[in-house]
Amino acid sequence: MSGWMTVVMKTKLKGLKDVIKGWRKQEYGNLDYKVACLVGEIGDLDVKGELGVLSSVEVELRKAKFDEMWKLLKCKDISLFQ
Repeated sequence: MSGWMTVVMKTKLKGLKDVIKGWRKQEYGNLDYKVACLVGEIGDLDVKGELGVLSSVEVELRKAKFDEMWKLLKCKDISLFQ
């Protein structure tokens, strides 16, 4: 009976591992691409700011993009450290 329970537990853990891998890939997959996109969007806002004045909404958007970029870079560093 205990051998059967071990097989059940192993199967459940394997399923959980697959779910976690999928979530991680969806949430943190391809960090370099996401960071590059954010850098491009921030650059576009910088160019727009040099040509004229950014609205308060655009300034807040730029701040939010910087925050997201640093969060992703920190996640990447943590992932590389592990």
